[in-house]
Amino acid sequence: MPCADTEGHDSKYTQVKPFNPRSYKEKDSDKVKIIKYDTPPNEPTELIIPNVKDRECIEYIVTSLNIRYHDLLIEKTGNLLDSDSFNNYIEIINAAKAFLPIYITEGGKKTLSLISEGYLAIGLAGIWIWDEKKGFDNSHTVTLNDSKIKLLKPSLQKILTEASSVKIAFDQDEKETTRIKVSMAANGLKKSIVKYAKVDRYNVTILQWDNKLGKGIDDLFFNGHSLNQVTEISNSVVKWYRDLTALNNSDFILNKRYIWNTLKTLHISDDKRVLAIKG
Repeated sequence: MPCADTEGHDSKYTQVKPFNPRSYKEKDSDKVKIIKYDTPPNEPTELIIPNVKDRECIEYIVTSLNIRYHDLLIEKTGNLLDSDSFNNYIEIINAAKAFLPIYITEGGKKTLSLISEGYLAIGLAGIWIWDEKKGFDNSHTVTLNDSKIKLLKPSLQKILTEASSVKIAFDQDEKETTRIKVSMAANGLKKSIVKYAKVDRYNVTILQWDNKLGKGIDDLFFNGHSLNQVTEISNSVVKWYRDLTALNNSDFILNKRYIWNTLKTLHISDDKRVLAIKG
């Protein structure tokens, strides 16, 4: 998949998914690893921004966005997007990011899958490739409110600056150790976006779904599901607690030392759910 830079020009970086992928033996191990995606040798790893310039493709992308976000676009701008105004995909992102969310995923195939479903999307070559220094080395981090925040790639910062919202859609792996690493990367990316791209922390969310629906976002779509079945995780817990402290009205007063058995005896109608218990 040919890629573009943040100006919409041709990039030397690209991704290829071979029919017969290469493999190699890991150092100090008998394990053989398959190279699913190949990239040009000796080229720095860049963002995966599809190098779309074909008029028909641009019209398809814009039409898909107009269909999916019709009401929002009319509300925010009074008009739908005009495909004749754009010469490449990055121009579409820059024009729409002030009112449409940008999705970040891993790999070219997932990026194209999101775009084909009518979403603005850019891809990373790996879950840590947003980090300017890349990897788990903390020596290059800065400190903000006692939180270590990794440096965001300048190219990613440029695209996300002035974005209305950002949604991170990494794979939902089954293996627990992999899930932990993916969670670390997603949360680190979120912090860096808030710090360097200046996107409001409540508008940067991490998508989660049942991996039975599909491991990757492309699998989820392929299996006939939609983002309506996805949960968005943000810093809303902090906001929830802040709102809860201002709560004055209660439906029930549970003046009991142990409330679990009491909760089970409450007669709550089918149209209501327990949202919070305040002590």
